[in-house]
Amino acid sequence: MAGNVAGPYFLTAAFVPLLKKSEIKSVVIIGSVAAIANQRPVSTLTYGVSKAAAIHLATMLAGRLSPLKIRVNTIFPGVFPSEITSEINEKGERYLKIPAGKAALRSPLARAGQRHEIVGPALLLASQAGGFMDNAVISVDGGRNMNAGMNDGIRMPEETY
Repeated sequence: MAGNVAGPYFLTAAFVPLLKKSEIKSVVIIGSVAAIANQRPVSTLTYGVSKAAAIHLATMLAGRLSPLKIRVNTIFPGVFPSEITSEINEKGERYLKIPAGKAALRSPLARAGQRHEIVGPALLLASQAGGFMDNAVISVDGGRNMNAGMNDGIRMPEETY
């Protein structure tokens, strides 16, 4: 909760005076698909709950900061190489842990995201290009959650579980 909720809250509150003076008044909260979907093998219960709280935080901040014309938006990443989902081998290369790799295969794109694929949406929301977006959520998950339970009832390959 400290890193996913309190951190963004207090950081945003601390930057409000600067945001009020800025030409581009934008806050981007990083959520997770774990906030809206059960990601048991990849993340913990507390992680999912804290990311769900981060989403609600973004909604509350968007409402509270709208009189100041400060926009608050959220990105929902799916599986990306991170400290949670991956490890670094002896060559210094980052690779997905087995549960994260299997989760990535369950998305329609059947792979994990790459750095530039999360940077693009963040730049959109933080720039004038996203100037008409407020309290929006952008899902960057390879299509995994485009329809709730889209893989329900479909037999997925055994190696994805």
